[in-house]
Amino acid sequence: MQVAVEWESAWINDPDGYTNVRSGPGTNHPIVLRIDDDEEIEFCETSGSWWEVFYEGEQEWYVGYMHKSRIVLDEDGDQN
Repeated sequence: MQVAVEWESAWINDPDGYTNVRSGPGTNHPIVLRIDDDEEIEFCETSGSWWEVFYEGEQEWYVGYMHKSRIVLDEDGDQN
């Protein structure tokens, strides 16, 4: 049985100016990509504090995990 996953748009906001996308939910997983602040991503809430994200780069698409504290959901910088 397949379950439909809803992806939503969000933006990156990290004091370092970028954030890491990892291969799995946690810092013990390798970094697969760094995304700059204010870049748009797609996400779905998974694995508690680690959300699955999708990013369309210039030449490739990436799927990985990002800590939810780096994700901004609306123009005010809030997570709904």
